Amino acid sequence: MVSVRQKTRAGWCRVRALLGWLLIYGLGLSLSGCVIGPIIGQFTGRRSETVKVKAKYKLRAGNLLILVDSPVGVARSSGVRAVLSRELEREIELHGLAASVIPASELSAFRSSREDFEELNIAQIGRELWAQQVLYVKVAEFQLGTLLDKPAGQGLIRGRVKVFDIEQNRRVWPEMDPLGQEVIVQTGFREAVGKDYGQDFTQELCQSMAVKIVKLFRDHKAPRGSADTK
Repeated sequence: MVSVRQKTRAGWCRVRALLGWLLIYGLGLSLSGCVIGPIIGQFTGRRSETVKVKAKYKLRAGNLLILVDSPVGVARSSGVRAVLSRELEREIELHGLAASVIPASELSAFRSSREDFEELNIAQIGRELWAQQVLYVKVAEFQLGTLLDKPAGQGLIRGRVKVFDIEQNRRVWPEMDPLGQEVIVQTGFREAVGKDYGQDFTQELCQSMAVKIVKLFRDHKAPRGSADTK
């Protein structure tokens, strides 16, 4: 039979265990997550390696026009405008972020038919193509660096992104920055291999850029502590 002393000892063990957990809980309320996280992790297991990131802006329903702008020299030499437009359209349709996307071919035909295209503003272009909203991307910088022309050998694309509502006739995102949200994609060193190096590298950069831009408009998961979670 179990003696009274043994019962008492077992009871005290349970009490001490309970007090221990209460102490950990109390520390969790008083200390920051970066301090208590490792302590809690010892008892509850590893934290998830990813975190949920909310969309910075939700595209509204209606026809979406993707308008990529870039300096004339950059557009002609690299074809970045057409490639990035195509990748953005593919990424948006993949995640179902717009009811319909106006084909890039319609924009291209309209651009060719209007000698004054460069003088038109975003709202005018959107109305001419029956868009309800415009995803506007201004490519400010585009580089394909190799050992031949740049010691760093890095590819870079930098742009500004904003959304314009045609019916409201105003920029709806970002509200506080008229230049738009800056987005940058930069690669590490890679050598120029093959005769289609420039085309392949442009495709790779634009694909990465499109993924990063579209993440601004959808809920997604990102590695814990990455720049995307800020």
